[in-house]
This record gives sequence, C-alpha cells and structure tokens, in this order.
Amino acid sequence: MEKKYLDLQSLRAIACFLVVLLHIHCCESASPSGRGLLRFTEHFAFAGVDLFFALSGFIITFAHYDKLGKSAELKSYLVKRIWRIYPLYWTCFFLFMFLAHVVFAAKIYPGFTRINFYFALLLPRDRWNNLILQAWTLEYEMTFYLAFAVFFLVPRRYFLPILFAWFSVVACCSIFFFPTMMRNALTLVVRPLSLEFLFGSFAAVALRKGWNWRPQAVLVLGVAWFITAAAIGVAGMTTANVDNRPRVLLFGIPSALILYGLTSCDLTGSSLLPRWLQPIGNASYSIYLTHIAVLTGFIQFGILFGTSTLQRDVFLIFVQFATCIAVGYLFYRLIEKPLLNLRAKPAKIVAVPPRQSTEMIERKAA
Repeated sequence: MEKKYLDLQSLRAIACFLVVLLHIHCCESASPSGRGLLRFTEHFAFAGVDLFFALSGFIITFAHYDKLGKSAELKSYLVKRIWRIYPLYWTCFFLFMFLAHVVFAAKIYPGFTRINFYFALLLPRDRWNNLILQAWTLEYEMTFYLAFAVFFLVPRRYFLPILFAWFSVVACCSIFFFPTMMRNALTLVVRPLSLEFLFGSFAAVALRKGWNWRPQAVLVLGVAWFITAAAIGVAGMTTANVDNRPRVLLFGIPSALILYGLTSCDLTGSSLLPRWLQPIGNASYSIYLTHIAVLTGFIQFGILFGTSTLQRDVFLIFVQFATCIAVGYLFYRLIEKPLLNLRAKPAKIVAVPPRQSTEMIERKAA
C-alpha cells in the first residue's frame, strides 16, 4: 500500500487490538480466580470486526475502482484475493489441527474429516469452526470478494446502481427475514453484517469520485459516534453484542465515516495515526488468526489459574496481550510475508545504453 494510505494499516492495528482484548476477557471469564477486569469490553470490543469489514469493502473498492467493468482483470483479482486469505489460513488450520488432536489429544467434534473439509474451504455452516473460532469472519470476507467479482463483468456505469440495489436487498432481508435465515453462502451476502462491507464501498466510491467534503468533520463525527456506541453498550442499553442489526447501525456506519475521514486527510498529506501502529497493522491478519490459539495455550498450561490479586490479574492481561501481538507478528514475518512474496512479481529490468542512462539520471537530478 502506498505511503499516503498507511493510516489504514494503523486502523487495522486498532481493530486487531479490540478483538484481542475481547478474547482475553473470554479467557479471563474461564478462570475461576479472574476479577473480570475486562468485562466491559464484551459490550463493544467486537466492533473490531466491524472495522475490519468496513476496511475490506473500502480497500477492495478503492483499489479496483478503475478496473471495474474489465473482465480481463477478473482472474487477477480472484487469484490475489484467494492467495491473500487461504495459504496463511490453511497453515494455521492444519497447525492447530495437529496441536489439538496430536499434542493435546482433543477430539474437538464428531465427523472430524467431513466437517473440516467445509471449514478448510471457509464454506459457511451453522456450526462453529472449533479449530479457528474467528474464521466465521473469513467466510464473510470470501463471500464479499466473490460477490464483488460480478462488478468486473458488467460495465462500470452500473456499479453504483447495483451497489445500491444490493444495499436495499440486504436492508430488507435484515428487517424482515434475518431471524429465520439459514447461514450459507447464498444468504451470507444479504445478512446484516454485509452492510458494513457496502458502507466501506460507498466511502471508497465517494473518494474516487473526488467528493472530499470536510474530512476532519466527518472523522470527528465517526469517532464520536463509535465512542458513543461503545458507551451505550457498556451501559447495557443495546443488544448489539447478540443482534447484528443494531450492531451495524452503532458500529458499521461510524467505521465507514472514520475510513472516509482518515483517507481524505491522508490524501491531503495529513497522517493522523501514530506510525508505530503500521507494522502491527501489516501483521493484523496473522495476529487475528493466531491469538486465540495463544490464549488457549495460557489456559492449557494453567497459567491463568492461581491466587487472584489485582496486580497479578493486571500483569496477566498485559502478558497475554503482548504475547498475542508478538506471536502474531513473528508469524507474519516468518510465514505470512514470505507467502505473500511468492506472488510478488519481480521488477522488470530493462537494459539502457550508457548515454541514455546518464541522461535519465541528469533529468532526475534536475
């Protein structure tokens, strides 16, 4: 990603922090000696996923907007998306399968081989992927990527009308049919959380069309909305943690506003988020896939059990958080980044006559 969009990577880091904190709270709840210091996070930290979904819709639309309507670009798009998701996911999936069934001798669920075939392909099912619990979000990601592929096959002038039609269908299904919808690939594109991808897409279209309207004000509105939604959740005034419909309104819309505001500011040369977040944002996918396994290790080895004191509990939260980030970052450096580099096209080296080369250098210097 170009330098001017690095704030988006920092935002990935923030989304990742929220998800990790939420699952640390889950481990804290599993410990009989835990004080529940992070109990408040269960009312809003899940919004890290909402940020991720809006980010995906935004980045996919922003990056491919000029290629929409060009069927020749479809193959490249699909290969990139598949390579971005599956190799690292499969690495984690089979590694965790080995740890669960060989090292810990745990029979996670019956129908082991047949069910894992569905989970390995990220095919939506009504039951949880017990090897990688958070993989349900990847099912949404892949479903959105496949649905978005249609836009390469139709003229770009139809992009916005179809996007609005998709939005309208999802809104209607969310209102009238959501409680009774089965969870499969066909219904996933019309479930409430799909709206968050579309919010991100609309924000990207606005910027690609040059609608750069008061980005600072939009950013402030988005942040204030997000914080207010979190406060409403902590106060117990919403069911967003169990019902995706209010969740989309409370966290999906402000996520898109934040994306619009941040990227608009970036385009004008105003980077707002700290740079130290960017490497963590780069590693966010690895952190996301590995952190629950890391936290499970804390439980398996009894680290979370013992005499509870305030100092000990705070220290354990810090250790769990730091370990999740560190292990995920190492996973990124040692596995994810090399996998991504396998597809990186080598730069074309063109032989240049000495005189021409000198002239080019002189022009650049001028």
